[in-house]
Amino acid sequence: MLKAYWKLICVIGLVSYFLACSPVQFSKIPAPACHGSGLACVQTCSDLGCFEKFDDVKTVGSGAVDILFVNDNSGSMSHEQNHMGSKFPNFIQSLGNIDYRIAMTTTDVAGATNAGGVPRISSRQDGTLLDFGNGSKFIDRNTPNAGNLFNSTIRRSETLQCEQNGYQTSQCPSGDERGIYGAYLAIHNNGSQFMRPTAPLAIVILSDEDARSGMYPGGSREAAAGGYNSQPLYQLDAKDQPEHFVNAFKSAFPTKSVSVHSIVIKSGDIGCLNIQSGQGGNASVVGSYGKLYERLSGLTGGVIGDICSGDYGHELGQIGYEIQNQVTSMAFVCRPLNDDYSISFSPALPHAVNATADFDRLVVEFDRALPPETKITLSYSCEKLKN
Repeated sequence: MLKAYWKLICVIGLVSYFLACSPVQFSKIPAPACHGSGLACVQTCSDLGCFEKFDDVKTVGSGAVDILFVNDNSGSMSHEQNHMGSKFPNFIQSLGNIDYRIAMTTTDVAGATNAGGVPRISSRQDGTLLDFGNGSKFIDRNTPNAGNLFNSTIRRSETLQCEQNGYQTSQCPSGDERGIYGAYLAIHNNGSQFMRPTAPLAIVILSDEDARSGMYPGGSREAAAGGYNSQPLYQLDAKDQPEHFVNAFKSAFPTKSVSVHSIVIKSGDIGCLNIQSGQGGNASVVGSYGKLYERLSGLTGGVIGDICSGDYGHELGQIGYEIQNQVTSMAFVCRPLNDDYSISFSPALPHAVNATADFDRLVVEFDRALPPETKITLSYSCEKLKN
């Protein structure tokens, strides 16, 4: 027991050290207590102390999920926003019985002026969660007219204004799209407004350009333009890197899993790149392959969709299916006593599934997807902390 105690102290010390030194950090959502955690929990006390026994039950294809849409609100995106809005009801249907919460932010995290000091129109900046028009920062299964609210929110007035005014800087949001950093800011500054402590998080990014528009050395816009951008305007920093996002999220939210789904110009799809470039007859509109977004989706097991798809019905349906039917991990509310836990499946699985616990992150992960409607029970006990 003493050995386990010192092991736990060392783990806490290491986690604290890395959180303090990490260049990208999230504000944590406190883990739930026994009462009000949503889990079956029994508290007992004896001469050895007080303990809490948890029985966490999940059914594949049900449960809760938090979803964040990151909407590219730059000029040239009104067509894609319309497609996304019109197919949102299909996405909701694909979620089945999931208890979802959906929030939205944009890729615009720049200041109110461009690099030359020219003022831009006021837009949603720095990871702000958009209001859905009903006074709420998220919509869920109980929201009346959720489809209409999502449709009107994803269609950005600042995007349309930019296009209708010839892409003048003073009439446009930033063209420096930073979807990964925008997602980070939304979670860091506003996550508690819609995220729940143990619900998985799914992020859906819609953008016709890469993070920072590919306008960095070797970036996909620079390459696609054949050297057009010989003096790249932007440099990538840690907050634009997929690996930093994943590591920061895991450190800050050990009881949550994350998957990032990208609807972008797929790497190498020159036909889609040509469609997205020069939209509206404006040569300054240049699309780029969504390489960084693709990499983030690959790291988190997300779907990579085609922004040139006719209506996004297939893309959103695939994303919804992945969210609904792919349970690959469950979270511990606290570290199990002596690292002991048990897992059972009902009905019995048709194939072997291995479960591995990561006590640093407080999760247990499965090495294979589980059939829909499988009931999973994770049981363990923790020493009750003194108030």
